[in-house]
Amino acid sequence: MSTNRIVSIVDDDLDTTILFHEALKSVRGITVVTFTDPIKALEHFHVNEHAYLVVISDFKMPGLNGMEFLKKIRDSNPFVRTILMTAFEFESGVCPDC
Repeated sequence: MSTNRIVSIVDDDLDTTILFHEALKSVRGITVVTFTDPIKALEHFHVNEHAYLVVISDFKMPGLNGMEFLKKIRDSNPFVRTILMTAFEFESGVCPDC
């Protein structure tokens, strides 16, 4: 019997995390976890990093921006897929590693 893989949504906007959770909760084989605090999300990741499949993060968050947050995720486990999202338009060259 296989274990569900974790898909994590990290956004300081609670409504966005609820929207993603509702959209993904019926997908078989995954467990959706949401966080409005990137530090708490990072703590959860470090405890469960081998169960993670993908981390979707907002770009602009207080305390730790999305690029910094996802870099910490990739540094800890390079096999976890990461997605950076934002409601703002990126300027050319803002995210050279994206």
